[in-house]
This record gives sequence, structure tokens and C-alpha cells, in this order.
Amino acid sequence: PPYSQKDMTDKVADFLLNVLQPSTVGMLVDEGEGYEERMDILKERLEPAGIEIVFYEEVPHGTKDLSPYFTRIKYANPDVLIADHSAQENYMQTFRQIEELGGWGDIKYVSASPASGTPYILKARGAKDTYHWVLWTPGLSYPGAEMFEQDFMEKHGRLPGPTDAFFYFTLWTAIEAIELAGTDDPADVA
Repeated sequence: PPYSQKDMTDKVADFLLNVLQPSTVGMLVDEGEGYEERMDILKERLEPAGIEIVFYEEVPHGTKDLSPYFTRIKYANPDVLIADHSAQENYMQTFRQIEELGGWGDIKYVSASPASGTPYILKARGAKDTYHWVLWTPGLSYPGAEMFEQDFMEKHGRLPGPTDAFFYFTLWTAIEAIELAGTDDPADVA
């Protein structure tokens, strides 16, 4: 079944709280209600644990130069920077531009979006030693993941990559809408 914003964001929060255990966090996100919602969920989990949010900015859509944000992030010097962007291009520009600025230093970079988990992006020099959240990865042992892997292999002759699951959301959304409507009549589904 489709995931909720909270489901995925709680997993990112668990990773931060239980693995990275930062004292300070920065957040760089695209403008938009979905991103604000995810960052609010993270704040609700992190702040009561004593983690201070030392940087938060929303990037307007279409911004090509992120280096001013990275300069401010480096000045704020969070233990962890959480980034959440909608497009893979934003991650490519992130890793190219941070490399031009000398890298992340001691800041740990965590992507909270499945858009960053592609091999193309992860090969970028600035992506070295960064963390990326994916919705699915090969070898997961729960039934839905096993079925997805098996069905994908049968249809495409290869295992899916982490972002392949992301592209199935539109299909899963349509299926959920049909189930909620109790019919596949387009007017009722809408």
C-alpha cells in the first residue's frame, strides 16, 4: 500500500535519533506544503530529544544556484543537514556545487527524499559519504517488498532499483482511489 508522509519521515527521524545522534540539525527543502509537513514531523521528533534546529530554509522552485544556501549552512555548522528536494536535478546540482565549495566538512548530509537514491546521483563526488533514504531496496524480507521484487523481475527481466518503487506511486495511488470509490468509473474515482 502507499506510504504516508509521516511513515517515511518517521523512518528518517529514527535514523537520526538512533544512528547519527546529532546535537544540531539544518534543513534545506524545496518550497511546498509536502516538504513543510515532513520537516514539521521531523522537528516534532527531534526537538523534544534535545536536538536544536540551527538552520531552516526553503528553496524557491527553479533555483539554479544553491551555493548561497550552502555558505549559510556551513556557517550554521549543523551536525546533520537534512535535504528534501523534488527533482533529481536538484541533488545533482547540490553535489556539484558543494564540491566547488570544498565539500561538507564535518556536516553529515541526509536526503529525506527518494529522488536522490539513483546510481547516477550517488556517483557524484559531492555525494561521497552521504545518506539517502529510499523507499525500497533489493532483499527486503517483508511480503510486499518480496512480491514487488519478484513481479518486477518477471516483467522486466531485472531487479528494480531503489527509485523504481517511487515511480509506482502513481499506479498505487490510482489503485487506492479505485478501491476507495468502489468502482473504476472515472467520475466516481475523481
